[in-house]
Amino acid sequence: MYTIRLNDGTEIKASGANGNHFVADERFDTGIFAGKLNGVQVICDGEDDPLGMAGTHEHMKLANEMMYQGKFHFLLLDIPQEEIDKAKLEGNIEYIAMMTGVEL
Repeated sequence: MYTIRLNDGTEIKASGANGNHFVADERFDTGIFAGKLNGVQVICDGEDDPLGMAGTHEHMKLANEMMYQGKFHFLLLDIPQEEIDKAKLEGNIEYIAMMTGVEL
């Protein structure tokens, strides 16, 4: 069993894993992830961690969600540093353009 603790303390229980997806017994609103995927703690309650996800993850994103065989599957992925750096650079460029009146 996995416990996923979001940065606001919200806990999500996943009864297991299938491939690289967490598996929950019931569907839930994935909107609870919004703005809460920085500093996520993944706790593996058993001896085995088939996803290799146990630990703290600084930046994550919800990559997939689906119902399969009566269970709710969801995929949380670490955001690569390159993607974070690119988003920061694009934001800085847009800000400078806005402040100087330049059309992009």
